[in-house]
Amino acid sequence: MLTVTANAVRGASDRGIVSNGRPADDEPDVEVEDPRDGDEASNPRLRYAIHYYGADFSVKALLKRLERGDLLIPDGQRFRWTIPQASKFIESLVLNLPIPGIFLFEEPDTKKYMVADGQQRLLSLKLFHRGTLHGRPFRLQGVTQELDGRTWDRLQDLEREDLERALIHAVIFRQIYPDDDRSAVYEVVERLNLGRVGPGEQELRNRVYRGPFVRLLSELNDDANWRRLFGPRHRRKKDEELILRFLALHDDLDAYHPPMKHFLNRFMARHRNLSDREANGMRSLFIETVEVVSRVLTPELLRRQGVLNAAVVEAVLVGAARRLAVGAIEDESSLATAHRAMMEVLEAGCLHHGSATHPDRLRERIGVAAGAFASAQ
Repeated sequence: MLTVTANAVRGASDRGIVSNGRPADDEPDVEVEDPRDGDEASNPRLRYAIHYYGADFSVKALLKRLERGDLLIPDGQRFRWTIPQASKFIESLVLNLPIPGIFLFEEPDTKKYMVADGQQRLLSLKLFHRGTLHGRPFRLQGVTQELDGRTWDRLQDLEREDLERALIHAVIFRQIYPDDDRSAVYEVVERLNLGRVGPGEQELRNRVYRGPFVRLLSELNDDANWRRLFGPRHRRKKDEELILRFLALHDDLDAYHPPMKHFLNRFMARHRNLSDREANGMRSLFIETVEVVSRVLTPELLRRQGVLNAAVVEAVLVGAARRLAVGAIEDESSLATAHRAMMEVLEAGCLHHGSATHPDRLRERIGVAAGAFASAQ
């Protein structure tokens, strides 16, 4: 066992399909202002106890593990590589060229391996072995003449044997301490993607804490009233993160300490396998709050200088939810009046930008919102 600091891991990871990480057919994301100045600096250093070791897997063994479900690629992980990129990777294996290794997290409850880094490489192998991609034959492109245009079935016997025997090195790791979350996986993947187009914070959480809570967040993100407030779905799942922030701050504000990403990670870890009763409570809380807010406030009122402001969104939702817990609001115009009063105080104190996630400023902002909305009749 080796004890390592949270900033100790760096390495190679899968690259996206274009330089800015956005597939060409995607619409631009809704801009979200998420001020966190000084957020990381205020966090005491966390040290992990990690057990890890290296192992070499043949391509044949990896494909069998993928088929059995012993090797887990997180739900929703898209194939982002182009066909030529995937083809070059497969060609490298056939030619016995060295390739980057993969990182596998050993899940403590299932003992299965979750792919922390290397999804695109393994998806390339899985799809090539299956023979189809997007409903069309998966043919190698941009490779040597001998391999160009080949599918898995059209490989020569020797080529297929070379590919199946090819070895991929894996670093397998298990988190010993802290033992109540999976934050080391988050930290490892975040550092592996430094300088590259990696997953967004919420995309990464959804990988690490897969389960009923992730599915609940995805469901709530489809709510029609929420979509009116936020806008089109965010490619990096910032919309899901704002839902998570509302739920976490509503339930655990007193336990908050920065950085915000660690606070959200801990909340997801605790609720990863939430019960149906817990899910129903969170579902009702979010849907009822957003329904009332969307009837009274226009999307522009959640923005600062035209950009959706995370600090304003979380303050409005938490403040409105606390008021609704007391009883229904009969005069909905009073909610708009309360919002104006809240924004005047936030603007005067600059509480929704700058170091907006500092504990004192965050709690003051939520307190201002709760006090303003409490006056709604």
